[in-house]
Amino acid sequence: MTETGKENRPYALVIFLCTCVIFCTCLYLGFSRGLTETLEAESAEIAREFTEGSSLLINHLNGQEDFDKPPLFYWTIAGLYHICPDWQLASRLPSLLCACLIIFMFFRLSKASSSWPVLPALGSLIFLSSPKVFWMSQIARIDMSFSAACFAGICGFCGFLKEQNKGEATTPWAFFLAAAAAVMLKGPVGAILIFTPVVIYISLEKKWRLLGKVFFSRGLLVFLLIAVPWFVAATIETDLRFFHRFFLEENLSRFTNLIPGGAWKDFNYSPLYTYPVYFLTGFFPWVLTVPFWTYETIKSWKNQDQTARLFLVYIIFVFVFFTLAMSK
Repeated sequence: MTETGKENRPYALVIFLCTCVIFCTCLYLGFSRGLTETLEAESAEIAREFTEGSSLLINHLNGQEDFDKPPLFYWTIAGLYHICPDWQLASRLPSLLCACLIIFMFFRLSKASSSWPVLPALGSLIFLSSPKVFWMSQIARIDMSFSAACFAGICGFCGFLKEQNKGEATTPWAFFLAAAAAVMLKGPVGAILIFTPVVIYISLEKKWRLLGKVFFSRGLLVFLLIAVPWFVAATIETDLRFFHRFFLEENLSRFTNLIPGGAWKDFNYSPLYTYPVYFLTGFFPWVLTVPFWTYETIKSWKNQDQTARLFLVYIIFVFVFFTLAMSK
């Protein structure tokens, strides 16, 4: 740790204590009330039916096949239930643990920074005090787990870039493992949200050889071996019902209006301004700093740290992607 880092430790401690207060509030609120939200109850019920052994492959809700999501989130809840046999605790624990994982990655990502540990401590405070994060970290929904997987993927690529700069020939294992987890949590969108920003970043940097090192590596093979087999097995097991429901309707129909909702459901399509409003309210007041940071990063692009450039590409891509999606 640098001398500056040692001088900053008291400030970091104060900030981190404030973060701990917010975290403990999330913990209390998460475990002091029952599963009241519909999607929370559905998550717990799908996981419970896995523990009953009716099927270890296909999600079931009230005895009926449920093709909305892959099973990793529900498998996790079911596994936690065997450790702490309380459905309320087991169902909400993944969200809280993933919020902790994201905070851990803040500290890991900025370890070499001269402003460590103030910078990651401040980031943790901003993260947990954002209304959307504060709420999603204490409920039994997939969003926090998916966010952690996507963030871990980008952080894994940042680590790979740092190793490349040192001349170390490596495989971005963390990048691909996190992408596989994201796909098993929410489907192909997990790979899109992790792989596409990286491809755009490499293209902007004109580091074409890096594309080959990343996407023609053993890591891609591991990703495919983890992420693909379950989707193939689920499609075969359900005589293509899963493929039609999940890929064509739940994914393609959500993003476009090419495939109608069919027998399952019709999605409510939202105007373009919907997601910006969600973003503004969900991360208020910290979201007000984003335009200034974006402007400064673009203005001094070549002088910016590669991590800042990568994360700007990532944020813009995710924002545009969900803004264009017709169902939000």
